[in-house]
Amino acid sequence: MNSSFFIIFLGILSLIALWRYITNFSANVSAPFIPTEPKIIKRMLDIAHLKKNDILYDLGSGDGRIIIMAALRGIKAVGIEIDPIKVWYSRLFIKIMKLEKKAKIERNNFFNVNLSRASVITIFLHHEINQLLKEKFHKELKRGTRIISYPLTLEGWKPERIYINADSSWSPIYLYKIK
Repeated sequence: MNSSFFIIFLGILSLIALWRYITNFSANVSAPFIPTEPKIIKRMLDIAHLKKNDILYDLGSGDGRIIIMAALRGIKAVGIEIDPIKVWYSRLFIKIMKLEKKAKIERNNFFNVNLSRASVITIFLHHEINQLLKEKFHKELKRGTRIISYPLTLEGWKPERIYINADSSWSPIYLYKIK
């Protein structure tokens, strides 16, 4: 076995170990990292009825796929992610895709971020986290801000629309509006 093959093999093993760290880090912070399927992201963004002047915030943005898809639609999008590896990974892909003018990833705990600039919020979090966010949403979001939650509700809030996904085991996407 030649040395370059061995180095590549070690590099791949290191990346696998790093990925295991990334997913375990997320599970200990607020929610496990479960990438949202592209067809679900498309539906989430469609349900939000995005306009060119919207600013979308994705709370717990993971690998940045929602932010990137929104930016590809011409929407300014901000991801909030606490995991430094996922932040680096997301920023790298945003740079590779030349979306820096539309997409941004901020490394932070979303409970510490002022969300008042957002006109659309996307969340794919634990039920308990969704419930804790309701007070923050009431304090910081302006009237008419759309919140897209997949697949869990904001308990006690009445959604404007519920989209049932026949092709997803996770199912509903909820649209809420701040009144």
